[in-house]
Amino acid sequence: MNNSLVSKIRKENSFTQENLAEMSHVTVRTIQRIEAGEDVSRETLKSVSNALGVTVSDLFESVDSFEKEVELMEYSKEQKKELDFRKYEKKSFELFSIGIAVLLLGSFGLLINTLSQSLQPVFGILWLFLFFILLGSISYFLNIFLTKKLDRKYPKTVGIPEKSGLPKEFMDKILNLVLKKWWVVLIVLVILVSLILYIILQIF
Repeated sequence: MNNSLVSKIRKENSFTQENLAEMSHVTVRTIQRIEAGEDVSRETLKSVSNALGVTVSDLFESVDSFEKEVELMEYSKEQKKELDFRKYEKKSFELFSIGIAVLLLGSFGLLINTLSQSLQPVFGILWLFLFFILLGSISYFLNIFLTKKLDRKYPKTVGIPEKSGLPKEFMDKILNLVLKKWWVVLIVLVILVSLILYIILQIF
């Protein structure tokens, strides 16, 4: 029998067998068989590994059958290869999106500089609205539209978390802070925009 780590990983994620079965689109009996070390299809293992956010090879400490071990290792290599491609593609889109946002905000800021003193505060507020619109658009594009596209392109990576430079918990805290303390962020942005406009006016 295979030495399965599914039960250990499931408990670390605070999932019951019923939770994992539902997320994996399999029966509870199938989850019990995997945890007991019995053989199941590769597609089933793929579904379970994606639900747990790990690769297929991470589900087992050891595998009885040499052929089965080779099969799992090959599939795991394919998963990791797709994960790398997915990560590089997502990073490219992130940089592209940020570049477009900076270009638009910078261009609008320069346009504001050419306006009369009476119109600059009004368009400064519009600049802030543009900032939040771009922020929301980028978030939607990366987290919903692009994620669905990458899921279709790299099906072996669906559900597996991407390792990034900053922990997900840290990013979640930053996002929650922005959403809960939006008025603080707004004040900071107003001050920053005022400083930027002042500097631009001094230069030009």
